[in-house]
Amino acid sequence: MAALPLSDTPAGDPAAQRFTTRDCRYILENTLQPFAAGGVFLGCTFLNDPTDPRAGLGRILQCDANLRPKGVLWTEGHRHLLMGLAVDRRGVLWAFDIQSHAVIRVDPAGRQLPPRVLAERPFGAVVFGPDGSIYLAEALKGRRPPWATTLRNVPGTDRVGDGHVFRYGADLALREEYATETAPEPTGCKGVTHMSLHPAGTRIAYTTETGQRLMRYDLQARRQLPDIAGVGAGELGGGSGFGALTWLAGGRLLVARGEEIEMYDEGGLRLRSFRPAGYGEGWSQLAACRDPRHVLACNILAGSACKFSVETGDVVAQAWTDQGGRQRGLAGIAEYAGP
Repeated sequence: MAALPLSDTPAGDPAAQRFTTRDCRYILENTLQPFAAGGVFLGCTFLNDPTDPRAGLGRILQCDANLRPKGVLWTEGHRHLLMGLAVDRRGVLWAFDIQSHAVIRVDPAGRQLPPRVLAERPFGAVVFGPDGSIYLAEALKGRRPPWATTLRNVPGTDRVGDGHVFRYGADLALREEYATETAPEPTGCKGVTHMSLHPAGTRIAYTTETGQRLMRYDLQARRQLPDIAGVGAGELGGGSGFGALTWLAGGRLLVARGEEIEMYDEGGLRLRSFRPAGYGEGWSQLAACRDPRHVLACNILAGSACKFSVETGDVVAQAWTDQGGRQRGLAGIAEYAGP
């Protein structure tokens, strides 16, 4: 049977790589290779459902450290946008579908693990504590808006979620729930959409996408901490709010805000901002690299991913997918640091 291959034809920048997908009448073939140190994964759902702009074939694209195509995994057990990619301390790749309440896990051999129901909640981000704890964030909160017909309520409630963070043990058993605050944003139903663990492993920084607050929470003391930064209430929406973020090894924090990616110190001082060439709004995830000089980023509007310099913002590697423009399927990025 024919498969849906990847190609590396140039796209604009000769150094960039382009992923392409052919006729969907063909049988899908998994070509994911065993994970290699420095390898990058893209959560790039193939949005081919004419009845739902956020539904289609689950797909994780595999790249090498320079974002050159290597393979693809067609994921099972869900039908909506894959987001929030992260690699745990055992080398297992995680991804989430908040509408299907699915938690996707892929082992370092490139095999999707059997489904494991952690909770019927819209988890969309995860970080991994040094003690083996797994912290999962609810990307949604409140009652389902009338226009969000595909969102599911938490069983036994009239709510799509609470916007809280949940701690699980290494055995995937629930340990506790943290009542994290969230920020106002235009849709009214987003919770903790992006989250990153501080290098010390004791607290998280997080955002409610497009909201006005850059928040943090002390996991050890189980309490909300003062915000790192904020945006004036009159500036809500219009690309002014905070989104994707990642801590850097030295304690600096990167966060996407509109077209820019801003850098803050631990006291909330804005150190600098970047605007990687060729990109505007739409940063769906940031991920620090094992090489502290670089950070990965993916842009859901452009349908492309890049690796850029922490100090200059210069793009050093780039990949284009077939899910840009109206087909907004590129929602996650992660690096495999190695065994």
